[in-house]
Parts: sequence; C-alpha cells; structure tokens
Amino acid sequence: MTNHNSAGVLPSATTDSASRVRRVVGYVILFTALFYVPSIRCGFFADDWLHRLALDQMPDIFREQINLFGLIRSTEEVIAFKRFGLAPWWTDLDVRINFWRPLPSITHYLEYQAFGHSAIAAHLISIAFYALSVFLVYRLLARYLPHGLSLVVGVAIYALDDAHALNIVWIANRNETIGGIFVVASLLAFIRYREGNGSKFALLSLLAYTCALLSKESGLVL
Repeated sequence: MTNHNSAGVLPSATTDSASRVRRVVGYVILFTALFYVPSIRCGFFADDWLHRLALDQMPDIFREQINLFGLIRSTEEVIAFKRFGLAPWWTDLDVRINFWRPLPSITHYLEYQAFGHSAIAAHLISIAFYALSVFLVYRLLARYLPHGLSLVVGVAIYALDDAHALNIVWIANRNETIGGIFVVASLLAFIRYREGNGSKFALLSLLAYTCALLSKESGLVL
C-alpha cells in the first residue's frame, strides 16, 4: 500500500523534483563557467597592469595596508599619473582615489604567489568565484520559488546576464563578484536567523556583511 501525504502528493515526488532542479542548475553553472572560458585569451588590461606592477615591483604597497586598490594616495602619485598620461593634465593635485578592498587584494596576492603573471590562472579563478556566486543565488531563489522551471530560469537569467561579464573578464573587477558573494551569503544567514535557527546565523550574517564591505563599497546596499 502506497502512503500519500495530506495533499495527495507522493513524498518522493517532491524530493525527485528538487533533485532534478539541482541537477539542471548544476548544468547551468557548468555551462556558465564554460561560456566564460574564452576570456582567458583577454589577458590583462587597465587596472590589471597596475596590480601586476605593484605585486612585482612595489610589494610594500600591498604589505602596508593589504590593499591593491589605492590608485592615487599622494600628491607625488598625482604628478606621476599626469606625467605618464594616466590622469588628465588638469587633475587637481589634491585628488585621491584610494579604495580599501583587502579581501579581493588578498586573492590577487595569493594568485600572484602561486601562478606569477599567468593571466589564464587569474581568469579561471575569477570564473570560479562567479560560479560560486551563481550557486548562492540559486540557494536564495530556492527559498522563494518552487523547485521547477521558474527556479531554473531565474538562476539562468542571473548566470547569463551580460551585465556581469565585465566583472569576470576584467580581473581587477573581481571585487564586484566577491562582494556579491558575501552579500548573498549574509542575506541567507540572516534569513536562517529570522527563521529561528539560532543566534549563530546572526553572527554569520554580520561576519559575511563585514566581508562584503571589505570587498566592495557597494556591499553597503545590503
């Protein structure tokens, strides 16, 4: 005799549906990663070269503040940027561009220590971070959408949104992806806390939010 729940639905049916959705979402994440593999041919550009210069020739820039995103921190640097055409001739000598993003900086530092100036390794690492962000978005959407086509489509829309391409192809812009990872992780932990799963999730939410702020200023949006 087969047991049915009160709604007349086999318990295993829901489990099988969730399992199929997880499998399809896994395929979406794999396809997304493969979709961006050609970015390994892009090499370095823009701020990537400044990071490479700092890591290779001026390591104290990283060691002093664990930060690679302080582009213009002094009058001397303003003058140097103007001299080499990196800043317009009319740039005020008091201008400063100094973001503190230690967590993405650490990933660039460790990547450099392990792989040197390998653009291929740098791009693959950025793709891996983005794949992780897609997985976390799936976990978030799964709390509000039924395990079916709508959930898969929602994850796919996020994963393949071309607005995210620059965060993956431009290595120096990895901070956007890392910041997003911690924002979603913090939100997931906060939801678990609100559901009565213990104060540890409140602490995890706060920790993840702090990490988001240490990755990108826009983490404040949470």
